[in-house]
Amino acid sequence: MRYFFVSNSSKQYTNVLKQYKCDILCSYYDISQNNKTDFTQNELYKYPYNVFLDCGAFSAWTQGKAIGLRGYLKFIRKFEHKFERITVLDKIPETQSSVDTKLAGEESLRNYNIMKKILPLTKLVPIYHFGEDFSILEQYVKDGVDLIGLGGIAGSVKPGSKGKLDIKKSLAWFAQCFKAFPKQKFHGFGMFSRRVLHNFPFYSCDSTHWLQSGRYGHIIKFNPKKMFVEQLDSKLQKTWTLVDSLKGGYDLRDLIDTGGNLRYINRSKVAVIEINKYIEFTTRLWETRGIKW
Repeated sequence: MRYFFVSNSSKQYTNVLKQYKCDILCSYYDISQNNKTDFTQNELYKYPYNVFLDCGAFSAWTQGKAIGLRGYLKFIRKFEHKFERITVLDKIPETQSSVDTKLAGEESLRNYNIMKKILPLTKLVPIYHFGEDFSILEQYVKDGVDLIGLGGIAGSVKPGSKGKLDIKKSLAWFAQCFKAFPKQKFHGFGMFSRRVLHNFPFYSCDSTHWLQSGRYGHIIKFNPKKMFVEQLDSKLQKTWTLVDSLKGGYDLRDLIDTGGNLRYINRSKVAVIEINKYIEFTTRLWETRGIKW
């Protein structure tokens, strides 16, 4: 399975990913917000390994903004050569109602039909969202799209749960997609859960976990039975034990913030190492089950 580390334009962060030769996913929306710098001067443009371009519709939606298809297509025509994959501009429904979800799915499909005229189906990645009409996914498969994104599981939130996802609904939805099209390649947007990745053979996925680890004082530690994400606390014995178990030559002083010394880059490096172990383990797991992309 392939994993794309979600990245921004920060030179510090892209240098970490370069060091470990990581594939990355970046957002057109984030790039478009940086109007002061030409994209050819952006760290993402200079990145030497595989780059997946996401339109960033969800990020824009959370900020009450929208992405124009015309501007997105203009950017793609100029810089298509820099990206391995490029997502369709998808529409995020205004609410979780069935009507809004249906309308959003139809708009995403219209954008797909426009974009497939300028991008090959080996590069273009449409996104099928939780709750959309199944005929939309059927159309993508029928057209011969190489990779289809699965997203929008925020739409599976339990009523009255204050944003908690309904895991059973999400898993049932994944099962429906993979059972209907077992030979289709799927990309999981924001997928990191062992429960998901060890039960469904995603071709690829992405997440921001490595960034969150660095920013918020967490440490990630891979274990074949569980992926640990722990808050560092020098007063706790489990923090010392966890850091001692890491294979990277780090001790607690290298990872925990003290005074004005911020160690977020070191924590991010540890996260990259441990996530790569997780992905390698998951890849081998699926190979033993007869799935090898």
